[in-house]
Amino acid sequence: MSVFANATKLKKIMIGLAGCIVCVLLLQAAFFVRIWNSSSSLHKADLIVVFPGDQERIVEGHALAKAGYADNLLVIGQTEKSFAKLVQKLGALPAVNLLPNSKSRSTFEDVNIARQIIFEKRLKSVILVTSSYHMPRVLFLLKASLLDADFKVDLQYYPVRIRDHSKAKRLYFNELIKFWGSTVEMIGCRITDSLLLDSPFYIQVRSFVKSRLLF
Repeated sequence: MSVFANATKLKKIMIGLAGCIVCVLLLQAAFFVRIWNSSSSLHKADLIVVFPGDQERIVEGHALAKAGYADNLLVIGQTEKSFAKLVQKLGALPAVNLLPNSKSRSTFEDVNIARQIIFEKRLKSVILVTSSYHMPRVLFLLKASLLDADFKVDLQYYPVRIRDHSKAKRLYFNELIKFWGSTVEMIGCRITDSLLLDSPFYIQVRSFVKSRLLF
């Protein structure tokens, strides 16, 4: 009888866990769909953050800065030298403070760079610029990373639409998977106070999971 009771209890626990997982995945999907199909009504901000990837992101971020939407421009991964080349190519921004920064290896590290600058300069409003499929992950990570801020940060988002629609389904699906990898990175960083991509073991696990789940 006890064996049967334990089996029944275990079954209930497993069903409960499965239900929780399904609910979390549904909430994630709902959040992603909402962000994918919307954009902020932009107003003047303290900072524009452009996340690396498609060239269109940089072009759009530069255009927003040129139009006067912020006094500071952060393009993740741009050093002083590469910023100079960027300005030479797209046009000078005399009224905008360009913020050079270090290279990153993942979306979480991109967000971490943005977080550090927001904290250092105590910036109260930020416009995020990245591809539409990438925006939900960036927005979630930055919101979560700013929870410990002692000041309120207004996050606006400007999604850049993808031009090659033949890749759309793959890109959007992969983002649903990559979200969890970035979340693990964020939690790991907060627990260990170090970047997980500094760990060879984590890099191996990450590569294995990506090879099995992404397409």
